[in-house]
Amino acid sequence: MRRFVLTGLVTRTAYPEIPPHVEYQLTPADARREVVLATMGAWAEQDLPRTGTLQSS
Repeated sequence: MRRFVLTGLVTRTAYPEIPPHVEYQLTPADARREVVLATMGAWAEQDLPRTGTLQSS
C-alpha cells in the first residue's frame, strides 16, 4: 500500500488512537486510472480471441 501512497494514487491518514486507526482514500489520479483500465477491459472483451490461450506469431 505504501507504493500507492508514494505514487499519489492513495492518501493515508493515521489517527493517534489505541488501537491504531488508519484510513486510505483514492485520489483523483486513481480515478483517472480506473477510466483507463475500464477502457482496456472493454477493448479486450471486444477484440481479443476467446480461445482461452494466447497464440504466438
